[in-house]
This record gives sequence, structure tokens and C-alpha cells, in this order.
Amino acid sequence: MITGVSSGFGYELTKPLLDKVDTVLGTVHNKAKISDLITEYPTLFDCQILDVTDTPTVHQVVKESFVKHGEIDVIINNAGYGGQVAFPGNSMYHATKFGIEGFCESVAQEVESFNIGVTLVEPGGARTEFRYGSAQVADLMPE
Repeated sequence: MITGVSSGFGYELTKPLLDKVDTVLGTVHNKAKISDLITEYPTLFDCQILDVTDTPTVHQVVKESFVKHGEIDVIINNAGYGGQVAFPGNSMYHATKFGIEGFCESVAQEVESFNIGVTLVEPGGARTEFRYGSAQVADLMPE
């Protein structure tokens, strides 16, 4: 399962995986943005609409995915990108990214006994749609 497969890292991860694995379950806000993958891989690519901030929908998509596929081997939480740099006007964004690092480190220890590994990749800045179009940065407050 890969969240956010319609662009950027999610899309680039999905393409090669579809040539190597049985099924890729990808989540998007808008299926039209990945119609090429849906058309090219109609049986291997299971695309689901998902807003990762909508907890009941997350539970529903995960539950339905287990029913349909039997298991989920790997989860790639591709919610933007990490990195240890902060910029003015992005405090909430940075707080959540830095929080994900601590979350992943903790979860890794919690699931280790189940033979589940957790890897956190923080590639830093990249030319993705997030950085160049979909992100909205707040204006600085006047002094």
C-alpha cells in the first residue's frame, strides 16, 4: 500500500513496483491524475480514493483492502517529504513531519516482535508537485 501515488515520490515508486510485484494498492485524491497506471495495469493496480486525514475512511479502505487482497505486505506512507529543515510560514507542516520521525521510530520498536520493519526516508527538497504547485504557504504576519 502506497499513499499519495498520483504524483511525486508516490508515483515514481508505484511505476517500477507494478512491474515487480503481484499487486500495488495505491491511494489518491483524484483517480484522473493516474489514469495511465489504471489503464496500463488494470489487474495489478488497485487504486483507492483516500484522504489520509479522514480516519473513518482510512479504516474502511484498509479493511476492504485486507478483505480483497488477504494481506498487505508493505505500507509506504508517502505523505509529502521529510527533512530536518524548517521555513517561516510552515510551522504546522514541519511539526507534523518531525512528529512522523518520532512516530516511526516508536512504531518500529512496537512491531519488531511481529517481524515487521519500519523505514523512514527523508529525502529533503525535491521537485515534486507538492513543492511547486499544490502546497500553500501562509503569509508571514506583520510585525
